[in-house]
This record gives sequence, C-alpha cells and structure tokens, in this order.
Amino acid sequence: MLGHMLCETDGIQYIKYTGINNILTCFSCRTGGVSQPPYQSLNLGLHTGDDTYNVVRNREQLGRAVNMPLSKWVTAQQTHGSNLVDVGKCHAGQGSDDYSYALTDTDGMLTREVGLPLVTFYADCVPIFLLDETNGIVGVVHAGWKGTVLKIAAAAVNRMRQAYNCQLKNIRAIIGPSIGPCCYQVDQPVVKAFHRAFSEVDDIFKTEDEEHSLLNLWSANSKVLQEVGLSKDNIYITGLCTSCREELFFSYRRDKGKTGRMAAMIMRER
Repeated sequence: MLGHMLCETDGIQYIKYTGINNILTCFSCRTGGVSQPPYQSLNLGLHTGDDTYNVVRNREQLGRAVNMPLSKWVTAQQTHGSNLVDVGKCHAGQGSDDYSYALTDTDGMLTREVGLPLVTFYADCVPIFLLDETNGIVGVVHAGWKGTVLKIAAAAVNRMRQAYNCQLKNIRAIIGPSIGPCCYQVDQPVVKAFHRAFSEVDDIFKTEDEEHSLLNLWSANSKVLQEVGLSKDNIYITGLCTSCREELFFSYRRDKGKTGRMAAMIMRER
C-alpha cells in the first residue's frame, strides 16, 4: 500500500513515498539548504532569481541525501502545458546545473532507464508521480490548473500504455504536495475552464462568493486519472498543502511570487 513519511538526512527534509518496489520517489521540503531570504533555504529552482551557485549546491546536497546524483538529473523548462518527453540515457544531466539546457517546453517525463532521476519543480502546482513496477516504467508530470484542464496526467498514462505497453491495472499514481482546497482561491475564468473540461465539477469547487471559488486540484487530478482508466485504489493523494505548511514548503501564492521551488523526483533503482 502506498504511503508517505517525512524524512531527514544531513539536515535536509523530504517526503519519501513508501510501498514501492525498486523505485525511489520523493518530494523535497524547504529546509537544509544554503539559499538566503526570500529563498531560504533549500531552493532548487534555477529560474527564480536566486544565486545560481547556491541553487546548484542545494541540488547537489539533495541528490546525495536521496541517492539521486545531480549529474544524472533530467529536468525541464516547465510551461504549464501538456508536452511529454520520453527520456533516455542521452538525456542524463540535462538541465541539472544550467536552466538553459533543461528540456524545453516540457511538463512531463517518462522513462524505462535505471538510475535516471526525472526531476520537476514546484511552489504550489501539483506533482503527479506515475509508476508501473511490473514493467519498470516511471514518470512525473507537472499539473497546475492549466495542466489539469489539459489533462496532462491522462496524456502520460496513455503514453505509458502506447509507448511502453503498460497495463492500466499495473499503473499507480501519487498526487504530491501542492496548494490545497483550503487555500486555492480562483476566479470565474478558471471555474469556466474546468466546466469546459469536466462533465462534473461539484467535487472540484467550493463556492465562496459570486466571483470566487476554492479549487481542489487533488480531486480534479484524481478524476482525470480515473477517467483515463486508473482504479481509485491505485491513486494516492498525499494531502499536504504547500500554502498552509510554511515550515515545510515554499508557496508561490502565499509568498506573493518571490520564493523558492521544491523538487519532485522519481528514479528506477533496478
């Protein structure tokens, strides 16, 4: 059964997912790094305005802590789209210490390769880990509200089936920490976008007033995954809000845009 636990290694905190065979899956927290305010301290985003040297040091330290060496990281220039990349050995290290070399216009990655960490970055959007332990396929997608409306998680599941011969019964999904339904207030244009994308939105929104609603990205992405054929039993929701848990996480919304980034990391061990 999937689960999660808060771990600490050499002062670096991270969420580790349990109940998984031969696949390392984790989500970093904000403590244990060297970045200065407003990025204190384990900022992993090279595109945030933080000192590049500090960010690379943070990445190196996190990589050692979770046994995913920075030299192997494959990262992306995320654009809130739905583009996916099939990652191979030739991509090892791409964007690991230089944002300009990260995969362009990419919000999801999949691989069958051993020892190749797929790494995406967050400060409120939803990380979704995908894994098929039977076939040794792993993936991660970045789903803000735009990616959720575009149903990037469904696109990734379909890619796993078509390109990697995965069966739905073997695919499990983890919805990681993100801004929660307690804190994510959106306006009517966002609500209307979800109405166009989903036939039923009652479990996605809680109306606050005529202009604003609270958006539940966890429920929305669970719905996306179930619509594409995943069993509800194969979907795990972490349930940690990045906006509420200031001691653990950066939050773009809470911190008014000037903040660091956490990393979602997944790697096949063997």
